[in-house]
Amino acid sequence: MKNPFFTFTLLFVALIAFAACSDDNSTTDPSPIDSLPHIDLSAKLEGQWLLRTVNDELVYNNQSELMCLYPTEKREIYGDLTKWDNDLPKQWVENTFGMALTDSTFLVNSGTATKINFQILHLSADTLVAKTLYVKYDNVEYTPGQVNMYIRVKDTYKTQIAGDWIATSGNVGFSMNADGRALGLIKDIETDEWSINEAISNARYYIYGDFLALNYVLDNAIPSCYAFRIKGISEINGETYMNVEVSYFLSDGIEKYTLQLKKTDLGITW
Repeated sequence: MKNPFFTFTLLFVALIAFAACSDDNSTTDPSPIDSLPHIDLSAKLEGQWLLRTVNDELVYNNQSELMCLYPTEKREIYGDLTKWDNDLPKQWVENTFGMALTDSTFLVNSGTATKINFQILHLSADTLVAKTLYVKYDNVEYTPGQVNMYIRVKDTYKTQIAGDWIATSGNVGFSMNADGRALGLIKDIETDEWSINEAISNARYYIYGDFLALNYVLDNAIPSCYAFRIKGISEINGETYMNVEVSYFLSDGIEKYTLQLKKTDLGITW
């Protein structure tokens, strides 16, 4: 069974609409700036925003969403994960949609079939809280009211991610080029030697703040994706380690585990 509050979020095609507080708004809705309708927030909204909570509940890795907002250019890039029937990640996908600022409302749309309006409840340099006012997806209307909290993406790990990373426990690893290309690595259990995993092809990674999505195709047939949350990259006794967390909300339960990767140099030529 899909997560009930997040199934709705994944139907967004994206982003935000800013709206003035109306008379029927709950008095508990945070509204730190009384004059929001009279302020042009285009510059403050511009940038990359990663979904962190829905209705105050932390999202799992396979529920992640990204909004890249460019109000002055009237466009928005929306990224999320397509999924298999059991909700395991299939591929990280990014699409561009139109957006318009009319008075106090942001309208995000991809034609007449899909339109989403959001009301900004809180906006700071690093945090955006938005409530859905209207949602129509693929010509079907959905009940609004969901409150999402996004954090601004910072390039915390982007410059550190390139290189060969091998699991300290297990036989899985990945080589990541600075241009976004990636290769799967595998360890021979008899010789302990690492090499390129030929069963993995078309690998590419996307990194936004602490979120890392790694697309690949298995056996030239099965699109797949690892969705990680980077918990830290550190130096220990002259070696570089990356700790990542995997957390998936699946139809048959929660899958959650941590993985430690060690940076090495396998002499891979791109």
